Amino acid sequence: MHRVTAEAFSFAHVWKGLLDAVGFEAEGRLRDHLFRDGAFHDKETFALLEEEYQARQATRPLLVEAA
Repeated sequence: MHRVTAEAFSFAHVWKGLLDAVGFEAEGRLRDHLFRDGAFHDKETFALLEEEYQARQATRPLLVEAA
């Protein structure tokens, strides 16, 4: 797989934090895309490319299981 995408609404702080933690990059924003609980919210698009994933894996320390 060369590219993985994800979407998140502006109020989904935990989900956006997870995407950032695993290396997804913000690519775009649809402003005022959703009306919820009396307010408009943006929808954000994120992506992770294969070479970005591989570079990240190369720099992460290996996990070692305790015996």
